[in-house]
Amino acid sequence: MNVLGGKESRLRAVAPVARAVPRRALMLAPALVFAVLWGAASSATARAAEEDLAVLEGGAGRVEFDPADGRWSWRRADGEWVLRGAWAEAELAGGARARTTDGARASRRAAVRDHADDHGRGRMLKAVCAAGADGRYFLEWTAIMYEGRSDLLCRLAISNQGGGPLAVGALAPVIAAASGDPRAPRGLVVGADARRAQVLENGHGMYFDFDVRILSGDHQSPSNWNHAVWAKSSRDLFTAGFLTHDAALTQLRAAPGKAGGDLFPGGRRSFASYAAECRYLPRKGLPPGGRLAGETLRLYAARGDVFGALEDFGRAVAAFHHRPARPPADVPDGWNSWGGGAGSGGQGQAITEGYVLENLAFAERHYRPYGLRNFQIDDGWQVGVGDWTPDPVRFPNGLAPVARAIARAGFAPGLWIAPFMVSRDSALFREHPEWLAKKGFLGLRLSPRDWEPLDLTRPEVKQWLARLFERVTREWGFRFIKLDFAYWAALSEGHFDPAKSSAEAFHDGLRVVRDAIGPNVHLLTVGMLGTSFDVADSFRLSLDNQPDWEGRGRGMGTQGLKPTYRTFARRYYLHGTLWANHPDLLFFREPLTTDEATAFATAVGLSGGIVKLGERFTDMDAARRRVHTRFLPVHGVSGRPRDLFEREFPEVWRLPIEASGEKYDLIGLFNWGRNVDLNTGQAMPEAARVHRLSPAALGLPAGRYTAFEFWRGQPLGDVDTAGDANAAYDIPLQPRTCALVALRPALDRPHLLSWDRHFTQGAECFHGQTWNGDANRLTLAFETVAGESGRLWLRVPPPFRLARAAADGLGEPSVAWSDATSTVCIVYPAPRANVEARMTLVFTRAAGGVEESGAPADEGF
Repeated sequence: MNVLGGKESRLRAVAPVARAVPRRALMLAPALVFAVLWGAASSATARAAEEDLAVLEGGAGRVEFDPADGRWSWRRADGEWVLRGAWAEAELAGGARARTTDGARASRRAAVRDHADDHGRGRMLKAVCAAGADGRYFLEWTAIMYEGRSDLLCRLAISNQGGGPLAVGALAPVIAAASGDPRAPRGLVVGADARRAQVLENGHGMYFDFDVRILSGDHQSPSNWNHAVWAKSSRDLFTAGFLTHDAALTQLRAAPGKAGGDLFPGGRRSFASYAAECRYLPRKGLPPGGRLAGETLRLYAARGDVFGALEDFGRAVAAFHHRPARPPADVPDGWNSWGGGAGSGGQGQAITEGYVLENLAFAERHYRPYGLRNFQIDDGWQVGVGDWTPDPVRFPNGLAPVARAIARAGFAPGLWIAPFMVSRDSALFREHPEWLAKKGFLGLRLSPRDWEPLDLTRPEVKQWLARLFERVTREWGFRFIKLDFAYWAALSEGHFDPAKSSAEAFHDGLRVVRDAIGPNVHLLTVGMLGTSFDVADSFRLSLDNQPDWEGRGRGMGTQGLKPTYRTFARRYYLHGTLWANHPDLLFFREPLTTDEATAFATAVGLSGGIVKLGERFTDMDAARRRVHTRFLPVHGVSGRPRDLFEREFPEVWRLPIEASGEKYDLIGLFNWGRNVDLNTGQAMPEAARVHRLSPAALGLPAGRYTAFEFWRGQPLGDVDTAGDANAAYDIPLQPRTCALVALRPALDRPHLLSWDRHFTQGAECFHGQTWNGDANRLTLAFETVAGESGRLWLRVPPPFRLARAAADGLGEPSVAWSDATSTVCIVYPAPRANVEARMTLVFTRAAGGVEESGAPADEGF
């Protein structure tokens, strides 16, 4: 469940009362503090002369801070400009601004020194600038380059050395704007002309976190958390993103201007303006002598691989928070009792103990053999929002017995909960009205009128939260938590602790939950993405999915398969590094067709994200189950949507596979029907399309390849790019369909081509293939499923022919040979139980016109 965002919340100043300060102390304080801060920024071995630039050099290139005007500039390692003439600033009450460019030359100092912390060793540039109308504030701008890395980290802090309180609305470590002077061009430069670049956002407008856009550079872009700017023709790229969100909501704003920005040497044109800012809602109060440090910003610029740069950002966030890489095996699967809600034909809140146990019995019988691991109870189990006790009518025995039944069936019990909101008709609302915060400007307009946010800064509320989640996990036994409707608490104000911003209070609440459930309970959050970076195990990427192809609703609020797909495709790079992406639910019921349901499920599988069913288990017939179970267990590794910047709905995915000593590629090809060409902005009609699958275009080395399409069970034959670099497969697709192709090197001996048990066609559940050239024998090892027969396809190039096949414990397999494609299809019978199967295949080989067999007579065939 989710909600639309809106315009930025109005700012409310927080102005704590200052103590009386002697006038002489007020006069001396700025000078004294400036001296202390400057001394901290200096070192005996690395201090620039007063008139010189402070220069930081490393893997990210060269950064210069000019004390003469308070601006900084950055060139890549190859010498190309990235930013020129940038500054940093703080937004204060009443629209006032304090900038590093304020005041005279004497008000600024900068130096470079060696630096080491728990993130590594490197060099730091620190600039200290007296700012504001009378120099009462000190801005500290720092930039760090670590050894062995090619990114740049920067941060802005402000110190209040005036005699009165200060209210800080925002801290911006980067602001750049065109100068209009051709002799001194300024701004952010990406590619030949920023207006022709593309900007991949990560949500926008601060509160439209669910709407992930790709804009051309001639549009205003207010991206949340992080973004990528990509100049396709020159392959220039720029990524920026905040690594922390402890107290602020963050945004990156790029604007083209009517005529673009400045023209740089070489003919490159900048954005008209650019800013990266940390915004505090409400404003953060800063008393005299107080200091506020903003969030840490990561910048990266290069020429090359935009996909690698995006994935590096996810890894950088995880590394900054010292979070280990998430193994693919840890990516959840499961079932959700919500099913898209009653309005879409799902169960919604109408759940009971009997309903849950009925579906549990079905899942144990039909899904547990395929490796399903999680079983989640969604909204409807509770007395009310705020009163998190089981409804005595729907769950007369409570939830603990149900959780135990789920665990006995072999699944991890999961539970939906929305603990940061309180319904007005709840006992908690009546008994503890003092526990509630006020709704901010957007909270009043977006959240339900009868729901109120908890004040997450109040100690009693934190204690109540901790006790609630200790009960849910330790007493009731749930091992998977879906924390929903969390974001509305970030739209609150009027907190018990007035020093806390709404983002800070929200993050504190998430941390209380994380600490209470412990590290071994999976936490899925549905909220504001950036604030969950260091807390969540998985994150719901989009609005609720619905069983509708184009989607229900209008504009940003549209919910359905295609809108959900577009969002998770554009956020693919966060998966597996930062957390497990949750693309929401798979659906198979009408009005969806089987082809539509299969296409969406295939995209989810290729993304590596959580595979969770949104249907009643008891409604899943054998045909629907067969599609769904092809994605169990979850593969957990994300491919890349290769045409992410080419199509509104990407139509080509590549997922490299490395398993059991074999390397090959899975290629997902899609026809989403109506689409948009992002190069031209032209609409693509709902019509049949032909995809050209070229190994060379995928970057694969020259050689012979063989391919197999999974859903149709069709060998596609061989192509040889060594003889013809343009050799390719032409694969026609009707609208709203997909193809899933395993593309393997074509070997000069028999080898696996495909297997119909799992969409990876030889990774999950397949334990490898061993070739004995002396005996002309191929041995396959794999896991079978009770009650399901299976098919294996082998490529058998001349001069080989299959002589005999046997499978331990599976009975006699049947064999079908195709001369046209030199393939063998082997069908093995359904076993009575899950078994580790071993199939042995013996081949003959014609040598000089004489057929040789590799099978001795005593091998028992």
